[in-house]
Amino acid sequence: MRVQSLKAQNGMEARLATWIALVASTLTVLFVLVVGVTSYFVTRSQISQGVQNALESNATVLAGRLDSTLKSVVSTLSGLSQNALILNSLMDSLTRDTSLEPFLKDLSTINGIPVEIVLTDFEGNAVAGVRRIAESAKSWKDSVLGEGVPFTSIEKEASRAFLFVAEPIFYLRTLSPEGALIHRIDLSRLMNEFSASPGGETVRLLHNGRSIVEDIASEDGTEASSLTLTKTRRLDLPESFRHLALAVEVTADAKLVSDPLDQLLVVYLFLGIGLLAGVILVTTLAGRRLALPLRELEQVAAAVVASGSVDHRFEGGGYTEVTRLGQTFNQMLVQLGAAHKQLTTLAHHDPLTGLANRTWFQMRLKSDLHEAKRCQQLVGILLLDLDDFKGVNDTLGHPVGDELLKQIAERLVKLVRTTDTVARLGGDEFAVIGTHLDDARDAAVLGQKIITTLAQPFRIFTHDIFASASIGIAIYPSDGNDGDELLSNADLALYKAKSEGREHFQFYDLKLNTAAQKRKSVEASIRTALEKPAFCLHYQPRVNILTGEIAGAESLVRWQSENGLVYPDEFITVAEESRLIVPLGEWVLRESCLQAIAWEQAGLARFPVAVNLSAVQLRRKEDVTSLMRIIDETGIDPGRLEIEITESALMENVDSTIRHLAAFQAIGVRLAIDDIGTGHSSLANLKRLSVDMLKIDRTFIRDLEVDADDAAITRAIIQIGLSLDLTVVAEGVETPGQVEFLRKHQCQQAQGYLYSKALSAEALKDWILNGCATAQVSRSSVNRVLVH
Repeated sequence: MRVQSLKAQNGMEARLATWIALVASTLTVLFVLVVGVTSYFVTRSQISQGVQNALESNATVLAGRLDSTLKSVVSTLSGLSQNALILNSLMDSLTRDTSLEPFLKDLSTINGIPVEIVLTDFEGNAVAGVRRIAESAKSWKDSVLGEGVPFTSIEKEASRAFLFVAEPIFYLRTLSPEGALIHRIDLSRLMNEFSASPGGETVRLLHNGRSIVEDIASEDGTEASSLTLTKTRRLDLPESFRHLALAVEVTADAKLVSDPLDQLLVVYLFLGIGLLAGVILVTTLAGRRLALPLRELEQVAAAVVASGSVDHRFEGGGYTEVTRLGQTFNQMLVQLGAAHKQLTTLAHHDPLTGLANRTWFQMRLKSDLHEAKRCQQLVGILLLDLDDFKGVNDTLGHPVGDELLKQIAERLVKLVRTTDTVARLGGDEFAVIGTHLDDARDAAVLGQKIITTLAQPFRIFTHDIFASASIGIAIYPSDGNDGDELLSNADLALYKAKSEGREHFQFYDLKLNTAAQKRKSVEASIRTALEKPAFCLHYQPRVNILTGEIAGAESLVRWQSENGLVYPDEFITVAEESRLIVPLGEWVLRESCLQAIAWEQAGLARFPVAVNLSAVQLRRKEDVTSLMRIIDETGIDPGRLEIEITESALMENVDSTIRHLAAFQAIGVRLAIDDIGTGHSSLANLKRLSVDMLKIDRTFIRDLEVDADDAAITRAIIQIGLSLDLTVVAEGVETPGQVEFLRKHQCQQAQGYLYSKALSAEALKDWILNGCATAQVSRSSVNRVLVH
């Protein structure tokens, strides 16, 4: 019984021990489960919040990277519309062909982003660069060329998106754009290159809230409908791009958070309990070693960001990964410092001459004016423009021209004081800031020194070159209170100096501003007159001296303004300076051709019609081609058309002028040299050009009856014409005595008031039908009003 009772007691104690162990084990398990589950949900909540924060951080970082990259590209392109090479290329096809295309090609990739650039003329026609993009946006011409304001838009092409920017190009003293510079940035490539998200999220580029680029997606190809976590950050672009409302949207699939998180937490929840103590110990020991260099590296990086200086350095020692990272960081700072110095030099100096460029010049001018205002001192602005530098490039080549610019820069630097600034503003235009002047005479002395110094010959390769410059001077504060006003007034003075001849200087005068405003007013009126049009043609007959029969008619343009009929001498110069002579000349040629055909259809005898061409119309091949197209479109017999060009215009650019005029002669158009004797052409050039007619200027005809010199010059011109088998025409004939002199010396034709003033087309028709060409004209019928 005792044995059985002992066994029963032992069994009860064993069951009790087992129960206690079971309860203890259960409590332990429950405690572990409670701790584990609690830790699970707490950790899940924290990680989910971390994912949200990371998503928001990624959106901010990506937006910053895109913003920074786009700003860099836009900043690089923003100054091109005022770039000297762009401006010169717009006006000079040779510069465009030889220098602009390589220049634009170098800009085809900026910071790894493809950029397409195109240069257009004032009508929006592409003249250089990627020409097809000029037509990719249809509405830019009205804003850029019509209103003179920049145009930006987002353009879609297939599955790609582009940022389209068009900027107007203004040349000196023009009211309307002379052309436009267009650049198109590939936003799709920009997203692919610079906005890859390390977290596998989907990244979109939004325009006005709508997706335009979606090239970066999660690896499992999740549909958009399953994306539940979204963060959007708007790009902080310049004001002119704000209306595009560009933004970056980063979205993530909820499964990317929940599924991996569940698996990770289940595994690491149990492992974490066992490894927690070891992790704490290891991280405590490792943290002490790593914390110091990490903190130092963080402090150096923060100092670089805060100060903008790359002179800071990481000084940590040892051979840990953090130390090697710090050393790499130091190398990066050294490279950034060198690149910063190089970029600063390029941004502020002309690469050819080493002088200050326009940007640095304006910064120095602002600083000097501030100092002058504080100290109540005078500052002089001298703008220099070389006389006939284009001739050096055309005859001797651009390498010689470049070397001439370098040597001129060296002489200018040696001439001025250390406190003065010498800059090359572009092309053959230089500027000098003279500081600490006692009075305006100091600027005059400096201007004369410059002219005298540049007058000394330049030895370039095997050539001795003589250069001269015209200078415009403006003085602070009498001629302007800020840099822009001073430069504008100095430019007006330069314009005056060049108009009065070469190799001298001119001070700004208030009258110059009035004259400039008048020129602008006339230019605006001409543009309006071309739109109506408000021009008409009068025709002055040319008569055969021997027979009295009509030998031709010269087309003379008149402007029908609100104040009455305006003659060419009041507006042609402004039209040439503003290049409005090109559309005006095309209108004159077309109307003259159509009128000649109308006269023939009315039964009049066939006679040639003469049209005057300006040197401006013969500078560019495109303009000459347009004139020849008009001849073809009107259907006139080219043999009935005569082109008149003045002797001075012929000599302005001999080779290109002769080449372009030869194209007219090749189709049968006759060529006349107008105002012969007033320029400085040579017989060799007349021979090269195969001239058909010489027209003696009226200044020699007017007094030939009483002035022996005028009579001798007239005889000489007639003899030259006869020797070269050319038709000789005397202009401005007003008296029978002049006709007798011309007939005696075998001059074939004449025109002037003795025969008729310039008449309307209908009046000339009546004049011919009434036989006025052969009628005796009395001396009293002469009207001495100048019409040419």
